[in-house]
Amino acid sequence: MSRFIESILYQNESLPLLSLHVDRMIQTRREVLNTSRRLDLPDLVPPDDMRKNKKVKLRILYDYKVTSIEWIPYKKAEPKAVLAIEAADIKYPFKYSNRKAFLELRKRYPDFDDLIILQNGKLTDATYSNIVLKSKNQWMTPEYPLLKGVRRKKLLEDGVVKTAALGREHLVHAEQINLVNAMMPLNDCITLSPDQVFLSVANKGFLSLSEYKAKFP
Repeated sequence: MSRFIESILYQNESLPLLSLHVDRMIQTRREVLNTSRRLDLPDLVPPDDMRKNKKVKLRILYDYKVTSIEWIPYKKAEPKAVLAIEAADIKYPFKYSNRKAFLELRKRYPDFDDLIILQNGKLTDATYSNIVLKSKNQWMTPEYPLLKGVRRKKLLEDGVVKTAALGREHLVHAEQINLVNAMMPLNDCITLSPDQVFLSVANKGFLSLSEYKAKFP
């Protein structure tokens, strides 16, 4: 089984973040596989029947070489309930194809569609996306995510967001909570309302951010 994966956006007959994906693939192979050999990519052209799709996901599996390429019609997830939970043991510095740790964590909370992971009280990521919060009219993203996503990198390079040490209190008081990834730019991502994000509160179970702020103003 290939060790790494890239999920690349194809939209409007282009791959807008391809260079950032390639940079990450090169870095991953250099740091994990200790190789600087050139990674040859085939012609990246979707099947004719997908070219009119609004968005298509290009899924590349690789290790020392590209082992699989798949084009998949993309549909954005619509989570109804997302739990912010402490999970200090999760590590994901490279985009491994093996996501067992995330899957096992999600199995513990079957009533939630996704998880926002905190480590030592600090926000990191959701299971498939980076977090971007709006506070005082400024977009911020956690300083130490589990994975430095390509969309996050692009937003930082463009000066749209800034990094910050963000904790649970920033999530509670955020003006807006967005989840972004390679397939979801900031203007077309998942936006979570205070009624959709939940916290685990001692002796009270799970409270939405709205409920939490009402009980602990």
